[in-house]
Amino acid sequence: MIDSERFVIAKEEHGSFMRIYIPGKVPNHAGSRTIRWTGVPEPISGAVLKKEARRLKATLKSQGLLENLPQKTIPGYAHGYAYDCKLSMTGDITNDPRELIYIRNDVAYNMRHMLWYPLAEILKKEIQTHDYILVDIPVFPKVATEKFFQDWYDSNQKNAAFVQRLNRSSNHTQVCLTSSCGKTILKIKGHPFEKQPTRLVTLLPVPRTKTQPQLSETQLDNIRTRVLQRDVKYLKELTNFEQNQLSRASAPELADTYRLHWVQWLTLAGAAHRSNAIVVRPEIERSYQFTVQAPFMSFWERNKVDFAERGRPVLVELPVPLNAYRYKPAPQPMTNRQERRYLNRLTQQMAEICLTRED
Repeated sequence: MIDSERFVIAKEEHGSFMRIYIPGKVPNHAGSRTIRWTGVPEPISGAVLKKEARRLKATLKSQGLLENLPQKTIPGYAHGYAYDCKLSMTGDITNDPRELIYIRNDVAYNMRHMLWYPLAEILKKEIQTHDYILVDIPVFPKVATEKFFQDWYDSNQKNAAFVQRLNRSSNHTQVCLTSSCGKTILKIKGHPFEKQPTRLVTLLPVPRTKTQPQLSETQLDNIRTRVLQRDVKYLKELTNFEQNQLSRASAPELADTYRLHWVQWLTLAGAAHRSNAIVVRPEIERSYQFTVQAPFMSFWERNKVDFAERGRPVLVELPVPLNAYRYKPAPQPMTNRQERRYLNRLTQQMAEICLTRED
């Protein structure tokens, strides 16, 4: 690991909040978690951190986890880099003593410069325009070796190629202007979703909307569950068993493979309601944000004052990414009457055989 290298950090705009994640596979199947970040946390006393560090080190030592750890020597010196209990991130991100891990000093130094300092700068900038930020990070092992972070970095760099392709695709996105009945209509072209249906949304005059309450993660999950139950028959590549699970909200792992997408974006006065929501795969949502939403919002922020001065109504055709949807609901499997009679008779015969054997 070299401190001059940098992790790729991805951002997803969700209107009132932003989601930030580190592309790449989490090492050792450690799983991931989400931190709700609302600003630099209140500082914690060094005495508390030292007390928790001593307790953690004693616990790890009693479990035999501090033996035979990978070492690294310093050229020209007789000793190597020492291990110590440190916060897995930086104090600007979290000061929670539960974030302490046992890590080699040089690895902690490299990670601060490769990821945590750049991430903290993004958080401080984005919190100025968002209510809160959700940060997806791995569940760190209590003893974090250099290999753990190196594997994470290597996976991150491989996934960076995908992000770079999306960035290149966004360079081809264009906003075209047409006029109709005294109105200006903006059309977004040159992106992967041109063949998808569109929805016409009014930009000017600014529509009157009620102030929407900030939705919690639980409320967003509830909306996603309701949308999945509503649209389950229209989703592609689902077996009958999976359809039943989603319709009954009994498969949280399967539901997690879908994300909410607001048809009329929240940044364009869209309602955070299930009537304005569909579900998409994560890769589709990422591609949509890079190639459609981000380029158009950049165009609109630069030009909305000019459009307002012209005094004409302005509308935009927003592509709706229905890639995961079919046009008609999936047909229900039907068994003809003759086959049902045969199956019922066969079931009855097997039941009689079982009862006879028990007697």
